[in-house]
Amino acid sequence: MWGHRSYTGVRRILKTISQFLLGSQFVDAPLRVLALVLAISSVLPGAAESREPMYLVLFYLSSALIILAAFYPGRSVIVGVGLFVAHLVMYPEFLNPLQEGIEFAYVVLLAKGRWRLALGVTAAAVGLTWVGQSIQPEVSASFLELTFSWGLSSVLALTGLLLEHRIWQEIHRREAVAISHAQDIQRLRIQFAVDAHDTISHGLATQNAVMRVLKREKTSSTIQHGLGELAMLNERVQQDLRALLHRLIQVQAYPAPTLSPRQHFLQALDSLIAAADAGGYAIDLGLDNIPDELDTVLSDQILAIVRELVTNIVKHSDGPDGCSIAICFDKTLQGIGLKITAENPVSSDQLFLPYTVSARAQRMGGTCRSTLHDAKFVVTVTIPPSSPETEASLT
Repeated sequence: MWGHRSYTGVRRILKTISQFLLGSQFVDAPLRVLALVLAISSVLPGAAESREPMYLVLFYLSSALIILAAFYPGRSVIVGVGLFVAHLVMYPEFLNPLQEGIEFAYVVLLAKGRWRLALGVTAAAVGLTWVGQSIQPEVSASFLELTFSWGLSSVLALTGLLLEHRIWQEIHRREAVAISHAQDIQRLRIQFAVDAHDTISHGLATQNAVMRVLKREKTSSTIQHGLGELAMLNERVQQDLRALLHRLIQVQAYPAPTLSPRQHFLQALDSLIAAADAGGYAIDLGLDNIPDELDTVLSDQILAIVRELVTNIVKHSDGPDGCSIAICFDKTLQGIGLKITAENPVSSDQLFLPYTVSARAQRMGGTCRSTLHDAKFVVTVTIPPSSPETEASLT
């Protein structure tokens, strides 16, 4: 236990030190590395002009002042001005190295956007240059040199300031996008819950109504029709819930395994046929020339037509046997066309056209016709490949 606490304490201390060295802004670390490089380069052998102890103290303090300016620019200016004046009074015949620390403090202040202090440091540098020119013009830096050096420092500082601003701007933008995405997901989840509740409530209410009707029926054929409708209703509710769940999964941050459009199409067809079979209607399903790559919107349109055809078979067929649905795809250079044929036995000679199937086929640029053949009611839906009407309806 004591060892764990000791390790935690060491980690906390190291974290505090690293945060202090790196700083709170993005420009802090590069500026501090630059300060270290400048400080080391300024104390190379042979850089000092005198071997007097006091001069060497001031000389090495000028290097330390550069490092101090990277961490505490405001305080370093105060210290630098005092040391600059002391050096100017004690050694007016030598170059004054303290100006570099003051200039670097100006760079740090301007890079952090502290304009007022940066202007104050500029005024102090101008004043110190004037004093130096007044005391020893041959050695002191001129105003032209000060302007050139200060201009380069300003370019460096403004580059860091703009970089800092650009980084924070991108961070805020991504935070806003993340918050907006999280809100969209939350709204979608709420909408999903509402839609799921409405779907299940509607399905249960309709099932309850169908079962009440079946309870009053006496003939087996009517009961069978009702059971078939009940099975189709269950299948429709399941499909709606799957669609809602698919919408919710699509917006998650992690990839979820999804079926290809072709696999989804075949699975949905099997579900439709299984639902009809649960209601007592054995429908033979025929598939021909299914393309490997099937458009999602087109497959949804086909499933909607097949669902209506299965529902009509359950409602109007005279018996549970002899029912079939055939789907034939025709892949051409113009696109994918198809022909859907549904058959079920009937005892009446009355012809009618399934309204919903016909309307959907017309929106897709196709046709729907019904015929009687060998005591069977036959509905044929034909969709041409890549007709303008088909493209308009799918978009």
